[in-house]
Amino acid sequence: MMRLTGYALVAVVLLTAYGTQVCPFLDSLPLWRLAANISGALALVLLARPLWMRRFVSQAPVEHRVRRQMTGDFLAFTGMGLALTFYDLVVHGFPVQSGFKLFVGVLLLGVFASLDIGLLAERTLVEDAASRGKDLTPAFHMRSMTRGFAAAATVVLALLGGVFFLIIVKDLDWMVTLQPDQMQAAKRSIMLEVSFVVLTLLGLMFNLVGTYAGNLRVFFDNQTRVLGRVARGHLDGYVPVAGANEFAVIARHTNEMIDGLKEKQRIESLFGKVVSPEIARRLLEDPNGGTMGGARKNLVILFSDVRNFTTFSETQSPEQVVHLLNAYFAVMVRIIRSHGGLVDKFIGDGMLAVFGLDNPDGASSRAVQASVEMLAAAKKLTVELAAPVEIGIGIHRGDVVAGKVGSPERLEFTFIGDTVNTASRLESATKALAAPLVVSDVIKGDLRGEAAKLPWVDLGPQQLKGKAAAVTIFGLRAL
Repeated sequence: MMRLTGYALVAVVLLTAYGTQVCPFLDSLPLWRLAANISGALALVLLARPLWMRRFVSQAPVEHRVRRQMTGDFLAFTGMGLALTFYDLVVHGFPVQSGFKLFVGVLLLGVFASLDIGLLAERTLVEDAASRGKDLTPAFHMRSMTRGFAAAATVVLALLGGVFFLIIVKDLDWMVTLQPDQMQAAKRSIMLEVSFVVLTLLGLMFNLVGTYAGNLRVFFDNQTRVLGRVARGHLDGYVPVAGANEFAVIARHTNEMIDGLKEKQRIESLFGKVVSPEIARRLLEDPNGGTMGGARKNLVILFSDVRNFTTFSETQSPEQVVHLLNAYFAVMVRIIRSHGGLVDKFIGDGMLAVFGLDNPDGASSRAVQASVEMLAAAKKLTVELAAPVEIGIGIHRGDVVAGKVGSPERLEFTFIGDTVNTASRLESATKALAAPLVVSDVIKGDLRGEAAKLPWVDLGPQQLKGKAAAVTIFGLRAL
């Protein structure tokens, strides 16, 4: 409203001062009377505008508000010009062409005022939307900024042409009445007049361009600020959408991209909990993620199981069983990951873990060190959970096929091969061999450092279930 009031004051000064120069009929009125007529018409515009804003602008969808406000302000100035023309015709008896000259001046100021105030309103909407965060408008038909700019420029140029046409006609009519000795003074007067008009129009145009540039700066700043945060991994911001131009389309697509990245992040987080985060990352980065198949790898397989858990669970409620398992797995998974392993799957109260998938160096030693910590943690959990947590662990190394198996509708990333079966059989043998941790001779031969210094017991060749050849086993009976 302040900006519109400012334009109204400018209109009173310019139209009063210059109206008397272009029209002899207006010049016949006292300056105060002409200023009062113009001020009265502008006062009606200012008084009626709040009603228009409440009824037709504030209640409109956000993408239509700026356009409606610009239209309303332009029509208000147009109505003011027509009212002045009609008033001079009826009250003062001035001819229509006299009122038309005043109407053109009012119309030109109305174009600049409506465009400038509309751009400010657009900036306010964008800044308000930025302060609130996400502000997506409904589907809309885009109105090109270039077309809007071209239309505004065409109107402004047409009105400027009209103003200069009136100046030329008025000056020619005046010059034909002058004597030769008056021509030099007339030229100076015309030059001053043209300079005054040009400077006034340049001032209006520079003000409008400045407002438009300010809007572009706000649009670019919002876009680059949000994209900068997205590039740093922050998805908590949105680009405000408060219009229907190219910037609004870019902002909408940016916000849709952010929503898509949030959904991807949510899926990755959930996926990383359903399967190992490392496996989830591999699947998500694999361009053929939905294709079945695998690759042969030499890996260390750790298989663990809670002894007598089935018997224990018979005396517990399902909720208690799930609570105990979750507490147990939370500790064990943390230990395995701290030693560079990854958990492939949970099988009831059993767990299959893999070492050496990304870093094969020292995989056997790391698997043993993780196992030692798991056995120590199981003793603590027995006390903390007031439930018997006694585990057996078997470790073996060999070739496995790591890949996606299943059907086109349901895939699972897993590790398949005799090495996995051997690790499982080793774990099953822990109870009979009275050793909570047993490893194959392959693992024992790999051990270095602290893992090799543990009190290993040679348990000799053992015939494991499902194995044709005996496997030499080493175990830990006391830690």
